[in-house]
This record gives sequence, structure tokens and C-alpha cells, in this order.
Amino acid sequence: MLRKIFLFLVLSFMFLVVPKAHADENFDISTNATYKVSENGLAHVTQRVQIRNKTEFIYTPSYAITTGMGDLINLRTYNNLGELPNKVTETKDGGKNIEINFSDKTVGLGRINEFTISFDTNLIARRKGSIWEVNVPGLSDPSSFVQYNITLETPASFGPPTIAKPYRYLSDQGPYSFTKNEIGKSGILILFGKSQYYFIKLVYHIQNSSVVPVKTEIALPPETSYQDIRIEKIVPEPEDTYQDEDGNWLAVYSLAPREKKTINAQVFAHVFAMPIFDLAEPRGSISSAKYWEVNDPEIKKIAQKLETPGKIYDYVVSTLSYNYDKVESKNVRLGASGALKNPDFAVCLEFTDLFVALARAAGIPARSVEGYAYTQDSKLRPLSLVRDVLHSWPEYYDQERKAWIMVDPTWTDTTGGMDYFNSFDLDHIAFVVKGNDSMYPVPAGGYKLSEDTKDVNVAFSDESSFRNIVKTQVLSDFPDYVFPLVSVSGQIIVENQGNMAVKNRKLYVKSDLTPSYQEFYIDSIPPYGKKALYITFNKSPFLTNKSHNITILFEGNSTTEKVLVGFIPDYYLILIGGVIILGSGAVSVIAYKTWSLYFQKRKKQANLRGKGPRS
Repeated sequence: MLRKIFLFLVLSFMFLVVPKAHADENFDISTNATYKVSENGLAHVTQRVQIRNKTEFIYTPSYAITTGMGDLINLRTYNNLGELPNKVTETKDGGKNIEINFSDKTVGLGRINEFTISFDTNLIARRKGSIWEVNVPGLSDPSSFVQYNITLETPASFGPPTIAKPYRYLSDQGPYSFTKNEIGKSGILILFGKSQYYFIKLVYHIQNSSVVPVKTEIALPPETSYQDIRIEKIVPEPEDTYQDEDGNWLAVYSLAPREKKTINAQVFAHVFAMPIFDLAEPRGSISSAKYWEVNDPEIKKIAQKLETPGKIYDYVVSTLSYNYDKVESKNVRLGASGALKNPDFAVCLEFTDLFVALARAAGIPARSVEGYAYTQDSKLRPLSLVRDVLHSWPEYYDQERKAWIMVDPTWTDTTGGMDYFNSFDLDHIAFVVKGNDSMYPVPAGGYKLSEDTKDVNVAFSDESSFRNIVKTQVLSDFPDYVFPLVSVSGQIIVENQGNMAVKNRKLYVKSDLTPSYQEFYIDSIPPYGKKALYITFNKSPFLTNKSHNITILFEGNSTTEKVLVGFIPDYYLILIGGVIILGSGAVSVIAYKTWSLYFQKRKKQANLRGKGPRS
């Protein structure tokens, strides 16, 4: 992101020295700038400046402009008489200062000194993954100009604009024009491209410090109203993955006593600038929580005055100031109440907490989102949640649009007023959403056993890598045999073995038992997740002796289970029973014969002893 452009005048006077702050009393300054972007992103910038004298005897011998752009190529300064000498020096932050000297004195009331500054730069338009981002710097003091207009021309290959800041409608084809009031201090940001693709590598470090086995879970990047997710790989695989009430995807692992485990995940994200998914109505998103002190008297008082999300957003931006030093310190989370008491000691967490608390106190459902935000300028768009380049921003539920709307008051503050309320961007990737709990779940990048690990790596991707792998397995567990007057009960488990969520599906169960038809709705199963469905059929009459079919239909596939209901088992069981009975009979006969033979021998021996001579 480009730094803001700064303009100032270096003035000297023939008869009167006027302080710099009152330069507008002596001159009217107007600028018409044209930014023409080529196919490769190189922008040709032309600024036509007019300085009109408002007094009779004061003129401008020189003019200076300071820009944050450090790659001024083919710089020219000229007027209708020819080239004007200039001196270029580098600023301490890497920008350029251009000073122009005028050989002719333009003196007299109403006289105009008109000249042109032109140069090429690669810092206006940048290719970012699947999109083009055009960023025209703002003005340090817009009031210094009577008029400042910008015309932006982009090639047809960029496609139609998706997002414009300041927020306004732009036609599919340019050129696009902006006035001084629209440019302001924050400048112009336009995105060309409907969506952005990312490839994310995440590492989670978990351990069990106890002497007993435990189950724990990690948070995977979930689907939100702004992003679609594909879980390409998790090593080792979790036992299960489930979705909580805020839509988070939580993967479950078992840990033996004292066991440590490192988990590697590869994720593809498809991010949109506007909500594209309809999510369920919010639950519990207006209650008080730690850091969201909804019942604090001061917060309630402020919320009653503000009432709307827009007014709350503007209040948070105007009240808090981003503190860059806090990021490098211990960075203790202050919460909403603490942020009001220390407005100059805020980072993204405080901006988010104050918005959430005020919105909830006004009866507006609101939550916190934590994740990754792509930035090329840590001053304009800072990241301050944890060391692994994470960011925090709020979202509120729009009852009319029936959607969660993400906003970023932190970046509006740090960019000098760029609008992140009426339009968002393609730079934010949600790792977790916190609504029911202000502290849980922990986002990826927060599962560390030491601070020196780099656990979040994000790169641009493309549409071809964002594959849809739909694979499910249906398992069923029903008894083979049930007595009459006993309900037939079983369980069906749907496993998601694909890389995307299984959403809004229906599973059907047909049988000649009663009820003969059952329908089950599956709202969402995350990748690596399971959904258990419990099935019950009515009791069969007392004299029933019949085999019943239970057919399960899901996603065009079917499987059938058989259940015997009756007092008499099926032929297989009769065969087994017959074998057991025959075997038992044979053993009994053999045992009897053996015992009988033994008894006869004993008897004969006794008779022989009886016939012997007496002693």
C-alpha cells in the first residue's frame, strides 16, 4: 500500500512574508491529475498545477511536492515555455521531495502560474493474486487546494471494478473521476476482480501436560459469509471435526498423558468482497461477556445515543487512536471499558471490542473475527493480535440483508479515514469467529509451545487450485434380530471425506417397518467431520415373524440393511442352534457309553475278587 502523498508550498515574497499557515490568503491552488495505468501496471502520472495570485505583489518563486512514492521514473517538470529545473531529494521514509524553481515571476492580482509535473511509477497499480489493486495516494491537507481532481484510466484487461474506496458506484468501464472531497487524506483504493484465492499453510502445536488422557481441539479456518474454504490436507487426521454455533470448524484430537503433537494443515481460501453465503440467524450475540461489557453504565449510555452500526463505527474510529508502541510491548487486552478509559492505547483488539460491546448494548448482534489480513504497509494497515501476523475486526448482523457484515475500524483509523464500513476488501481471511465466547476458540497461529515458531504462511493462489472434492461415506448400525413388541433402533453415521463442507443435504430412510419413510436434514458437516443420525421404528405386533428391509438413500447412493423381527430366528440361527443341539447330543451319548463301559469293568472285577480263596 502506498503511503499518503504530502503537498506543501515553499513561498517567498517580494514585499511581504506571510506565515505558511496563511498561504491560502495569498494563493488559490488547483490541481488536475491524471493517472493512466498500462497493461503491465505501470502508471503514467500527470499533475497540472495552477497557482492563482490573490494579491497584487506576492508571487511564487518555487513549488515543492513530497510523495511517498520512491520510484519516480522519467520525471519531468515543465510549462508552456519549456522544461523547469527541479531538485529531487529522498525523504527519511523512502519517499521523494521534488522542488521546482520558476525563472519567470508571475506577479499581479489574478495572474496564474501554470505548470506540469509528470512521471511514471509502479506503485499505483499492483497485481495481487487474482486481482489488480489501484491505490492513488491522498492529500495531507485537502483544504490547501481550491480544487483537486483526479482522473483514473485503467486498461480493459483489468475488468470491471469490484470495490471502490471512497464508497461509490463505478461503471464497468472508465475513466473514473474523483474530487478533492472524495480523495481526502486516505486517497483512492479500487479493486478490479471479483474475488481472491489464497493458499494457507498452518502449524498447530498441542500438548497434554496432565497424567491422564485428554481430548482437545484446534480451530480450522471456517466458511463465513465472505469466504469459501477447502481443507486440502491435515496430518495427522483428526478423530472428528464439528461446527460450533458461531460456525467455527473444530478438529478433535486425543492426547495420551504427557504427549505432544504437531499438526500440519493445508487450506485453500476463496475470499469475496461482499457477503455471498446466507448464514443462520445469530444466537446469543447481544449478551455481555469478558471484554464486551454490555452492562457497563458508560457503554450503555453511549450506545443509546448512537443506535446504528454506522454511528457506532464512526464513534469508535473518532474515539480511539492506534498505538504502534503497544504492539511491541506486552499488549494486554483492555476490553471495551478499558479502551474507553485509555483511548490512546488501542490496537485492533480494542477497536473490535469497543465496537462489539457498543453494538450489543444497542441491541445489534455483533461478534469478533480473528484471522489473517494481507498488508504491504504495517503503518497504514497494521496487524497487532499476536506475533504470527494476525488481525482482529468486528462484524454485525444486518437484519434487512440477513447477513453478517464485516467492518474494520482499525484500518479506517490508520489509513486516515479510508472507508472499511460501506465496503470491505479481499485482504481479510477469517480464522475464527467469536460470538458466544470472547476468548475462544483460539485462531491458528496461537497454538504455540514456544514463541520462535512461524506457524502461519499465506500465499496467493488461483482458481485452478481451488478444487471441489465431494466424498461421503454412510455407515449404519442396526441389530440383526429384534423380538416383537420391541422398537427397532439404530444409528446412521455420515462421514465427510471430501475437502469441502457438506451442506444443506437430505438423507432418506425407507422401510416396510413403521414409519415407512423418514427424512433427515443435514445442515453442515465440515471436512473430516461426522454426523450421527438416530433412527427408531415402531414396535411390531406380538406374533410377527418377518425379515424387514431398511434402505438408506443419500447423494444418489443407497444401501440396505435387514432386520428380523420375531420369536423364531431365521434359518441361519436355526442351523447354528441345530448344530449346537446335535453336538451336545453326540457328546452326551459318547459320555454315557464311556461311563457305562467303565461301570461294567468295575463290576466284573468285583465279582472275580468275590470267588477267590479266603485268607
